[in-house]
Amino acid sequence: MIERSKVALWQGPQPAYRQMGYSIAEMEADLRPISPFSGWLYDRFTNPPDFFDPGGAWPMGDSPLVLLSAITHETSQSREIPARRIGKDLRYGEVIPSRTIRVFEQLDARTTHADFLARLRLHAAARPK
Repeated sequence: MIERSKVALWQGPQPAYRQMGYSIAEMEADLRPISPFSGWLYDRFTNPPDFFDPGGAWPMGDSPLVLLSAITHETSQSREIPARRIGKDLRYGEVIPSRTIRVFEQLDARTTHADFLARLRLHAAARPK
């Protein structure tokens, strides 16, 4: 059970995930021209299935997890809060003594997007012409 685990717990609430939105106009200007692959990605982002309307920005999926685990967590803002038991009804219950959770409230979207574009550019530059 996760409540008994000694593994550090991090949480990225939905409002933090929403900070990763990537403007469609930015994608057209910055992502699309990098390579045939980035053009293909742009087409996927701007032509989603009929049931989904991204509006003017695309939600960048699990980008928060990539930022926090593979790039850096140090440029994002978080706070430690007491961990709580989770009931069968999925509501928080009593505090678990000596257990905390790090909740990320402000994510570094700039670093995430810049890293994404830089990796695509480096990959495109390394391709044989």
